[in-house]
Amino acid sequence: MLFKKYVILSLSLILFYYKLYAEESVFDDFIYVKDGKLYDGKREFRFVSFNIPNLLMIEDNMQIDNPNAWRLPNFYEIKDALSTIRLMGGNVARTYAITVRRNVDLKNTPKHVVGPGIFNEEAFLVLDTVLAIANEVGVRLIIPFVDNWKWMGGKEDYTRFRGKRGDEFWTDPEIKADFKRTIGFILNRKNTITGTIYKEDKAILAWELANEIWNAPIEWIEEMASFVKSIDSNHLVNDGRQTFFIKDDVINSPYIDILSTHHYEPNPIDMIDHIRNNVKLINGRKPYYIGEFGFVSTSAIKLLMDYLSDNKNVSGSLLWSLRFHNRDGGFYWHSEPGGGGLYKAYHWPGFHSGNLYNEIGILNTFAKYMISINGLDEGVKSRPNKPKLLHFDHPAFINWQGSAGAKYYVIERREENKDNWEVVAFNIDDASIPYYPQFTDETVEVGKSYYYRIKAINQWGESEYSNTVGPICVKSKFLIDNCDSYGKMFFKSSKVKIVSDDARRYKEDFHRFRLEKGEEIVYGFPGNIKSFKIIAFTEKPIKIPVILSLSKDGKNYNKCNFDIIDFFAGKLDYKYCVPYIISNSLNDSFSFLCIEARTDCQIGRVEIEYE
Repeated sequence: MLFKKYVILSLSLILFYYKLYAEESVFDDFIYVKDGKLYDGKREFRFVSFNIPNLLMIEDNMQIDNPNAWRLPNFYEIKDALSTIRLMGGNVARTYAITVRRNVDLKNTPKHVVGPGIFNEEAFLVLDTVLAIANEVGVRLIIPFVDNWKWMGGKEDYTRFRGKRGDEFWTDPEIKADFKRTIGFILNRKNTITGTIYKEDKAILAWELANEIWNAPIEWIEEMASFVKSIDSNHLVNDGRQTFFIKDDVINSPYIDILSTHHYEPNPIDMIDHIRNNVKLINGRKPYYIGEFGFVSTSAIKLLMDYLSDNKNVSGSLLWSLRFHNRDGGFYWHSEPGGGGLYKAYHWPGFHSGNLYNEIGILNTFAKYMISINGLDEGVKSRPNKPKLLHFDHPAFINWQGSAGAKYYVIERREENKDNWEVVAFNIDDASIPYYPQFTDETVEVGKSYYYRIKAINQWGESEYSNTVGPICVKSKFLIDNCDSYGKMFFKSSKVKIVSDDARRYKEDFHRFRLEKGEEIVYGFPGNIKSFKIIAFTEKPIKIPVILSLSKDGKNYNKCNFDIIDFFAGKLDYKYCVPYIISNSLNDSFSFLCIEARTDCQIGRVEIEYE
């Protein structure tokens, strides 16, 4: 029933925005090929921009109490993503592939293709919205029809639907017919917002037959490309192989319009050599773009982009990858499995949370090439739009929907029955605390009521103020420990360490306390503890991972009962650890809480209410 209500709500939102976005596209022409180059009207078209893997389907919804990381992006998130591309100076974005239902998907996991010829209307309403906003803000899209890999469902799920082997995707008539039904459905779909049929939508730069189908036979490629062209004569078609190397068969194929490769070579010199060899092999016969590259340093990106900028035989390049703002506050986070334990998806305009891989330096460097090669600077020097302050019940849990391009935020409050606003915090970003409220006001006084507002700031100016939330009556105070320092605790055992590795396995929590069995952490207060909430993780499910004890004087401790819920849905693709919420409310007067590891575990966050 809840899922049905969500669908109805999504449909309502689409209809709400229909009149707003049922406008003519800002694009006058389709992108076409002439003399081995891309053209937009009479101008050669080149691009430098980003992959946005979550634009059609989010796989990073990592709230601690939600076992399912999948959900559809909403209007705010899509607008934030594509507006971010424009603010960076971009004019193109590449989505990830159209998703397919897997046999390991959790209940109510949304996917585009749920069976042979069976399509999820709610997911395609999101694609309608993506195209509507892309037309409005001026971002062209490259969209793959299917994935080679398991992550979002792919070619092997088409064969699984029919009880056949994965390699039969290339040859089995029934499987090929199923895939053609998906392609036909997409090309002939009429956008519910703009009224434009997809095959007539100028915001689409190209269709990719697939993402990284390395071993695809040329016979399959030409059959599918020919099928696309039999329906859609407006858009370019890419073969979808996307290995490090281009092959002659796709260069010579009359059905393939545009070529691409993907590059994650550990040595950037090898990356450039491979691209140079591809350019030489293609020899200007077809347009060529770098569909994905990344996991290299700032200096390596500069070296590569200098080469690409000077080489007019490379039409475009797309860095992997960008994540946008989260409607529940902050950003979506994604630790890259192929990034060697170092790289995460980027957040514009770059934040100190990415210092380990120099996010600020990489994005500033890359944006300069985006502006230079794309020839777009309009809108780049823009102050942020106003953020939206989300509802909260206590000033310990202040959260907001961020503004595209904002570097930081100013948080203000005023007391009830007073007119003057005061600055509570300055220079607060929304890229430091994944999937939790972004700020705690520790200076509130019990018994007072407050109103709050915020504004966003970047180098070009400041936004208007957000909406106001309040009055919030403060009946107690909170200690919030995000486990990024030892400063909030009263005492710890010597072996307790802060760790940040393998964040994906810990719901993208990259600040955690690691406790070996028997190690402990103690929190102490001048008043009495009213309640507590602890986020913990273990490698395997265990009934009771910690022992909790309370004390009035910090010397004599008594064990206490607590509620514990695990939100484990299985190891799944990322070998997730088991997440727990441990909590209780207290009626007696205790000032100290001791958390002792009953087994090796990690603590991700501690919230303690006291008076």
